[in-house]
Amino acid sequence: TRTYVLEAREALGNDHDACREGILAYRVRTDIDSGEGPVTVQDAHPRTSACDFSSGSFNSLNDAPFRVGEGFTDPAAGLAFKVLGRTAAGEWKVQVTRR
Repeated sequence: TRTYVLEAREALGNDHDACREGILAYRVRTDIDSGEGPVTVQDAHPRTSACDFSSGSFNSLNDAPFRVGEGFTDPAAGLAFKVLGRTAAGEWKVQVTRR
């Protein structure tokens, strides 16, 4: 009923105005109704915002992507990930650990 989704967020296409590039992490729960927040963004920088041009309700998530060297741990799920870097071709390298 629960999973995590990792998305490479880059300033390209629909996200050409992205304030911060990196790995965006979502927790998805199938045991919660759609109106009650089944998808939650794990904010890498919960006390800050990277830009101010989007709607006020999303400003706090403008810098949510995890950058190189940053990561997240969910002890209850036994899951952790860390952004290791990028390849010469621009691909993101992420280490995922299950405990």
